[in-house]
Amino acid sequence: MSRADTNYVIHRDEAFERRCKRAYDGYHLPTLADLRRLSPFMCDSPQEDMQAFAERLLPRVKGTSRVANDLRKALKALTVEPGLDEVFRLSRCLARAEGKSVLRSGVAAAFVERCRFYAAALGDEASAAELAQRILRRCEKEHSDAIAVDLLRSALGWLACSTGSQGYGMSWSPLRSDRIEVRADHILRTYRRWFYEQGIAKQSDDAKSAGSDDPMAVLVQEAAPEGTLVVVPDIGGNKNNEFRAVNEQFKGIAGKPLPQVLAPDDLRPVLKALAAEFPHAAEIIALLTSELQPAKPVRHRPTILVGTPGSGKSRFCRRYLELLGVYHVVYSCGGIEDASLAGTARRWSSGEAALPLQMMAARRTASPGIILDEIEKVGTSRNNGNLLDALLSMLEPETSTQWFDRYIEAPVNLSGVLWFGTANALDGWRGPLQDRCRILRFPEPTAVHLPVLAPSLMADIVREFGMRPEWALPLTGEELCAVAQVWQGGSIRKLRRYLERVLLAREVCREVQ
Repeated sequence: MSRADTNYVIHRDEAFERRCKRAYDGYHLPTLADLRRLSPFMCDSPQEDMQAFAERLLPRVKGTSRVANDLRKALKALTVEPGLDEVFRLSRCLARAEGKSVLRSGVAAAFVERCRFYAAALGDEASAAELAQRILRRCEKEHSDAIAVDLLRSALGWLACSTGSQGYGMSWSPLRSDRIEVRADHILRTYRRWFYEQGIAKQSDDAKSAGSDDPMAVLVQEAAPEGTLVVVPDIGGNKNNEFRAVNEQFKGIAGKPLPQVLAPDDLRPVLKALAAEFPHAAEIIALLTSELQPAKPVRHRPTILVGTPGSGKSRFCRRYLELLGVYHVVYSCGGIEDASLAGTARRWSSGEAALPLQMMAARRTASPGIILDEIEKVGTSRNNGNLLDALLSMLEPETSTQWFDRYIEAPVNLSGVLWFGTANALDGWRGPLQDRCRILRFPEPTAVHLPVLAPSLMADIVREFGMRPEWALPLTGEELCAVAQVWQGGSIRKLRRYLERVLLAREVCREVQ
């Protein structure tokens, strides 16, 4: 496919276009993700691209096994004679190298996919048909409308290159299905609205395309093992003193895959613990845990719990993340009059990265949790930015994967962050924030829940006050009746105060005895 085939009918993704131009001019190899979006090959030539690819992959082959030696021979052959037979040979060698410690884990499969692009570009109709089918499946699952536009065009383009596709098992019916027609219409309309109304054009102009001193590093990064994310592909900006300071701070995670928190294989202990502490929130517990897939990354839509003060919303969020092993912070929104959560530009003496990036760097995790406590109490001033405005693009699935951080001066991937929030009411919120979040009503506990709530609260009190564990004995019948007379439901804070008095009374009785 020629350079002209990459032109957009609608407004372009400027960062992607810059990467296309650099690949076309021969400055770097296009990544696999960009090839799927119809990026030109290096120097606009598949032969030049595959020769450069083979030369850079050759020194990365490890060991002296037969598999490693065969792979080296295939790569050397490709550097000399970049033809279709050599591509097929390399593809077979890469497939055998997967899981053999010859290459970094997970990389071989991604490079097999790259060979499929080479074969299709050299005229192999079966490879073109296979590419069309694979890219179409990605288009159906893609959250970003901007990328989905390119993927749909790419699938159609490769299908057009496959004149004999029917003979290779590629069905035309998916491209004619109602689902794809609706998707195509939706992404075209949404992309125009997204571009104009959300101001992405300005963000695209400001964003720097991801570069690297080592072109092969970009290809390796995108083949990150399953359950990981490359959060900071690269550090952008001019290489001055500020750049060196930022690079030193984030060199531990820049260009490296970070693990996501995986849901446990057995969710029953999590369900049991939550039910014991929050018997009144059974529906919310069931909803959240139903979204978890065993041994898969923990993913949730940004969720805000709305309920009366003292009903246990913040404590529920903390315990839920704790039980899943998610490193998290509680960000108190009351009276916040700036957008410091989203970081500040590096040119200022107070420059710092966005809070999610700081957490990722501190704990080497791609999925930290942030609890926005009492979000309805955020200040309305915009003199130093506004927290709710800053959150919009961080919470949006379409932009969180390429969110431009002003301190890093490059796009970063925040799609793994788990966002929870609490609020006492919905009054005063801006519409766009509500649109990006799932709003759940958090119920109040009632007197019926007292026998279940009391033991866990007693244990918390004893632990916080440094008392001996045996002091947290279950309430006697007399104690339970006394508490039930003054607490008929509502605020857990009040119930906690009553239980503290019970413990105090027990201590007095012990001293008297």
